[in-house]
Amino acid sequence: MTVTPSDLWRKLSKHIDAGRGTRLSAEELDLLVTTGAIDALSKAAVEFQRQMAEERRHAKAEAASDTASQLAQSMTRRRR
Repeated sequence: MTVTPSDLWRKLSKHIDAGRGTRLSAEELDLLVTTGAIDALSKAAVEFQRQMAEERRHAKAEAASDTASQLAQSMTRRRR
């Protein structure tokens, strides 16, 4: 039996709505590849990784700024 995009969509939608996992056949996986679904998932994963890297970089910059600010306050208190 040939799996169509509609068949796979129904299967996935049913399991998503039920909050359940499912197994995919080799033919269903091939369909995900040929329809571009895997490409879309790959792009989403890359964007997610990029966003996580930006958040880590921002957090490090904030931490460094806080440390510098605390050090400056400490130095100011010592001078008094």
